[in-house]
Amino acid sequence: MNAVVDNIDPTTLQWPDIPVPIGTIVVVGRSSSCSVQLTHASIGRRHTQLAWNGSHLEILDLDSRFGTLVNGVRIRQAMLKPGDTVRIGSSPPYRFDGQRLRVEVDGQGMNIDLHGVSVIRGGAKRLDRINLHIQTGSLVGIIGPSGVGKSLLLGCLSSTIEAAEGQITFDNLPVREHQDYYRSRIGFVTQDDLVDGSLTVNENLYYSAQIRHPDAARPAIRKMVEEGLNAVGLAADHHKLAGHLSGGQRKRLSVAIELLLTPRLLLLDEPTSGLDPHRQANVMDMLRRLSRQGITVVCSTHTLDTLHYLDRVVVLGLKDGVAVVAFDGEPGQLLPAFNVRTTADLFDRLMGVERLSQVPVNTAAPSQASDIDSAPHPGSLEPLSLIPSRKAVTGRHMMRQTLVVLQKSLVGLRRDRVSLLLALVQPAVLAGLVIMSQQNQPRSAFVHFFLVVSAFWLGMTLTVREIVKERKLYVRDRLATLVPNAYFAGKLLYATILVAIQSLILAGIARLLVPWFVGLRHEPVLNSLSQSPLLFDWVILFFVGCGGALIGYLISTLATSERAAVALLPLALLPQVLLSRVAFGDGGQSWGDDSPVGPIASFGKYVAATHPIQELFVLVGSLPMITRPGTAVLDMFATNDWDNWAIEVGYLGVLLLGYLCVTTMAFHWAERRWDSMLR
Repeated sequence: MNAVVDNIDPTTLQWPDIPVPIGTIVVVGRSSSCSVQLTHASIGRRHTQLAWNGSHLEILDLDSRFGTLVNGVRIRQAMLKPGDTVRIGSSPPYRFDGQRLRVEVDGQGMNIDLHGVSVIRGGAKRLDRINLHIQTGSLVGIIGPSGVGKSLLLGCLSSTIEAAEGQITFDNLPVREHQDYYRSRIGFVTQDDLVDGSLTVNENLYYSAQIRHPDAARPAIRKMVEEGLNAVGLAADHHKLAGHLSGGQRKRLSVAIELLLTPRLLLLDEPTSGLDPHRQANVMDMLRRLSRQGITVVCSTHTLDTLHYLDRVVVLGLKDGVAVVAFDGEPGQLLPAFNVRTTADLFDRLMGVERLSQVPVNTAAPSQASDIDSAPHPGSLEPLSLIPSRKAVTGRHMMRQTLVVLQKSLVGLRRDRVSLLLALVQPAVLAGLVIMSQQNQPRSAFVHFFLVVSAFWLGMTLTVREIVKERKLYVRDRLATLVPNAYFAGKLLYATILVAIQSLILAGIARLLVPWFVGLRHEPVLNSLSQSPLLFDWVILFFVGCGGALIGYLISTLATSERAAVALLPLALLPQVLLSRVAFGDGGQSWGDDSPVGPIASFGKYVAATHPIQELFVLVGSLPMITRPGTAVLDMFATNDWDNWAIEVGYLGVLLLGYLCVTTMAFHWAERRWDSMLR
């Protein structure tokens, strides 16, 4: 007999209790065939089985990706007794009462312990034997001179940097062994304000909530947004563009986005940096309120003006050029402990801590004994990958995230009036320039070639900055639940829609202007340009424009900055122009004539013949250029040259598919290396 319970409530995001009547077998998972269906990203299709073995309840993990924990320990098989706690994937804790697993409120913070943690970067030790105990629900500040290692320590706490020695535990569980759950319950606010300036405060939260909770219904999303705005005091500014907010308001918005996943631990890197004293106080007051609600909050800072907001302060100083804990205690004890009167004198002392015995290290953390095991453990000394695997995400989740990425991109373009105007005016201007400049050419191939080049250029300029400008925002969302394929698919849909519009304008304006400028002086050329249907011209220019958009995404993925991406545009465009039939001087010949960039069907024949090495170089170099088959397909159709037309169409499709594969692989290769942006 099976026990069937309802799914996670999409309007409240509440996890259901799991009844296990005596004599039943209960299978928990995402599949509809399971007794208990939990559609959450961390739940496998068949995740956990509960079965009675006499008077004892046996729990069995079904080789799930995110595991099953009993009393904080990941298990393969175990016997449950009343009072035991169970976590299924990233679920809240369940308490077994003898008849059912009852869900418990998971609103408490984490206890964090660092046991002899040392960090090596660039072959040199940067942090040395850090021992800390951070109590749940406390507000802890990490201070010290610039460059001392505060961000490195936060990186260790976020599990984005691996310790060379020692280990970090949460609630007495090793982070290394429970990293998936740990990362799912922490929020990380970097020094840079990771908000989308083209969206309003409300839209930033709404889209972020949709990405983080793809199962949630709209009422639940709206409720989360409302609660987030109230938590950080931005309800009155919900309609403002994020780009128009003050520094303190942007910081609070960043915190609100992290709160969408109800973190148990909130990490912030320099949250008051660059703010005036009033805004510093607002941010610290908000963090204090969050800690009083149960969240463990740890922030780094270089200012001592807000120490009175902290429950504890951890001070890092330099000893022989390596960061060590120079003080760990209450803020009021800080200056007397170093026997200094001003903060300037304190920072002078911290730049050279000669003997730790001079200051009361670990005064507030009795559990941090100096004999804690800090033996090195095996593994890489380099940073861990920041981005966890998300194999359990369903196709429905991906589709919703894809649509969110598309919506955000379209809203951002609509708000950027200059970019929107250029996107619509550029194709009309280029169409006019092509027809006017090529009106005296003897063959239609010249007009078709420059229309193809224009379509390629439009596609590239549309996308060349799309990914590089959002890279940090992507990493922030990727750390939560965003699936790389969903993000990339959303960007592809965005480019596809706009390229279709631009190609239609380009083809339509060109067709409209041909009779006016070409006229009766070149009747054969005029007839050729008017031969093919407008729909056909639009489809071919659309394909070429998509190729340009993919190259733009490739550049945007690999470039280090928006400026570098834009600078690479000519290098991507010029080969498409120079390695062409027109630029090589054969644009006036028929498509049946031999040419280094003639029909692809003549490739083998041309290579076998005796030709100068320069022509062979042009021939081989032109093969990956999508302007080659794009021009041929357009002009062959217009001039009724059908001998090789079908082959050129196939070649165009192969090149477009190749561009897609290369760009997709480059994106997946590069996005795994973007983790350093959040350190």
